[in-house]
Amino acid sequence: MQDPATRTGIYEHPIIQELLNITLFANKQDEGIVYAVYFQRGIASVTISLILTIVRTSLSVRRICTHDIFNSGKELP
Repeated sequence: MQDPATRTGIYEHPIIQELLNITLFANKQDEGIVYAVYFQRGIASVTISLILTIVRTSLSVRRICTHDIFNSGKELP
């Protein structure tokens, strides 16, 4: 983020915003809506770190699976 005090410049990559929307704000029963008071100042840095870790792990798993599939002659899922 550009300025941690004002939390400007956060969620600028579309994948981060999309994951936040899907996991926290997709419907009226999601945590981001039910507990909106906790999200008024923005999402905690540890939550952003968790999302980026999930993205990195997903990409790594996909890369490994793709490599294994190409070497085995099977089709991609």
